[in-house]
Amino acid sequence: SPIKLTISLLVSNRIQTIRKCMESLKPILQAVPSELIAVDTIGEDNSDGSLDVVREYTDQIVHFDWTGDFSAARNAGLELAKGEWFLYVDDDEWFDDPTEIIEFFQTGEYMEYGFAQYTVRNYFDESFSKYSIGWVSRMIHRTPEMRFIHPVHEMFFPFYHPEKKFTRVFAHHVGYVFKNQEEREQHSQRNLPPLLKELERYPHNLRILMQIVQEYQFREEYETAEEYCRRGEENEDRSYEPAWNWIMSALVAVQAAQEKWEKTLTEGRRILELPRLNELARMNIVYLMCLAAERIRDFEKQLENAKEYIRLAQYFDENPDRLLEQVMLSLGDVLLEDRQENIYNSLFSSCKSLERYEELCVLSKNMNWGQPYMHKRLYWLLLAEAAAKTGDYDCLTQMVEKICTLEPESAEWMNTIQEICQQVCKEQFYLRKAIARVNTDKPYFLLLKAWCAEQDGGNVQAALQKCLEHGMDCAVPREELLGICLRAGIDPTPFLEPLYLEDWVVSFSQLVKNTPKDELQHLLDCAQNILRPLREQQYFVLSKMIRQRMLDDPAFPEGQLWETARAYADNILGYYHHIYQDQHSQH
Repeated sequence: SPIKLTISLLVSNRIQTIRKCMESLKPILQAVPSELIAVDTIGEDNSDGSLDVVREYTDQIVHFDWTGDFSAARNAGLELAKGEWFLYVDDDEWFDDPTEIIEFFQTGEYMEYGFAQYTVRNYFDESFSKYSIGWVSRMIHRTPEMRFIHPVHEMFFPFYHPEKKFTRVFAHHVGYVFKNQEEREQHSQRNLPPLLKELERYPHNLRILMQIVQEYQFREEYETAEEYCRRGEENEDRSYEPAWNWIMSALVAVQAAQEKWEKTLTEGRRILELPRLNELARMNIVYLMCLAAERIRDFEKQLENAKEYIRLAQYFDENPDRLLEQVMLSLGDVLLEDRQENIYNSLFSSCKSLERYEELCVLSKNMNWGQPYMHKRLYWLLLAEAAAKTGDYDCLTQMVEKICTLEPESAEWMNTIQEICQQVCKEQFYLRKAIARVNTDKPYFLLLKAWCAEQDGGNVQAALQKCLEHGMDCAVPREELLGICLRAGIDPTPFLEPLYLEDWVVSFSQLVKNTPKDELQHLLDCAQNILRPLREQQYFVLSKMIRQRMLDDPAFPEGQLWETARAYADNILGYYHHIYQDQHSQH
């Protein structure tokens, strides 16, 4: 059948990644009528073994004497192409999953477009933990007049719309992973001279200007980068607006890279007023301004820019097509999780510093609490504090509701929720009620519902029955079930029976520890009335712990010391008498 796709590859001694590259292309070659052309830029004598790997996948290999001109090398592969479409790749990159490209050809969708884009993750370290994400135009409907232009960061010309954006395809790229600073400088020295020469030929080309700025940023020559940014700002060419927006964002970024925080803020404010600025460039600038404000402890500006960032993030959530239109090179990195985490750190800390508790409560209702970067103990405790100070407990309910819906129960966030509920403050009752309103049958929440029923004079028996239906006992962290039973005059046996000795001892200890001092006597009376007739051994342990805590209190009334100490000793004797009696009866 006619060849639908030509894939062209430059081979340049990347033995560590060449096979990954070939294997990622293999599904496309098998599923789509296609061909693979390898352009050898190194020669047989200089190959590190890459050419031998390539021969396992194709016999179309053309040699190209390397001249430092990427377009010339690409055109060498293009001249041999027979496919309706042309895709070019490098040997230091590989597709994660090319399924969407395969579907593009199998469904006939390729006939409706002129060129296509997908995203590339450009890694900066060997662990692949640091990377930027950018769109690349690597696939085109081939025409007789098509050729590659520009010796560095080459591109095909001409190209015709409409454009297809693959949203489920991305490539890994390790071309920016350098072993040392010397290797990084060599890469820059290779790229910069031809880019500057191209700019002389095309002085108004914003794309070339953008790449020059990027190279000077890599070299940490920020003053020179700033000069080219200002040259770009004055450029009136509207044919390549994404590059202009990138340059405007870079103009603020070079100030921040030099830790010129005041200038970052003033330059950012000025550029935000420019009518040509798009939403993604604006988002990058307010992100940098937020960090600058944090460094100089200007909490008002920090909060202002954090809020604007979040507003723009929500805008892109609602308008994903606009995001696809505006992403250029690393501009989309501003939406990475670490950037969003920085913004929320700024938001919470500035609200705390400014005591903007009402504002924090309002903002929290639109936050995406399901994201991993939102799972911070500090955020939850600050929101609980804000709810307590403003009386807006709904924000706390909504936060916990979203977390319960989106995330499985984990020890970390359950511990934090319990920490909120155990705060010794007059608002504790309302904090607990707010969390108890969450619509879930998770054990700790059922416990809170039983506690609320006790406090409000509700149906405690029904609430405890629901706990039993879900297989709950009173082991830590559910020790409060025992306290609820005792205070309500309900038999706690069903919650104690499943526990081993060490479990209920720990549970009793935690219950006594969390009981306010002025409620200890009431708990002791309830244990005497309810627990002793039913489970005398457990009664002796609980009453001993309660009296021990009373005696440890320096403020305990001196007139009651002897009586309480005697009762404490009786508890110990009663417990061991009970044990020996049990052992004797067993024998």
